[in-house]
Amino acid sequence: RRLQRAPWAELCGGLPPLESARLHLMVAYTINTLFYMYLKTQGIPSANHPVLAELERIKGYIRKVRAASQEAEASQRQASLNASAA
Repeated sequence: RRLQRAPWAELCGGLPPLESARLHLMVAYTINTLFYMYLKTQGIPSANHPVLAELERIKGYIRKVRAASQEAEASQRQASLNASAA
């Protein structure tokens, strides 16, 4: 099934929470980056445009999701080590 025709709930429905958050953030970042590029191509000054603040906000959430992912992976590795040691 084509990605454009698939309902958003269907795309995100089976994903774990961190993967769903990552998908939402990547879409938001992509859309805002495309808008920023549009501003640049139209010659609109973008140095103080709100889209830059939005991109920074999204980057902050991407860092938080990445940290949460790394913590989850570390705890999963620790649990598997504990299980194999037992």
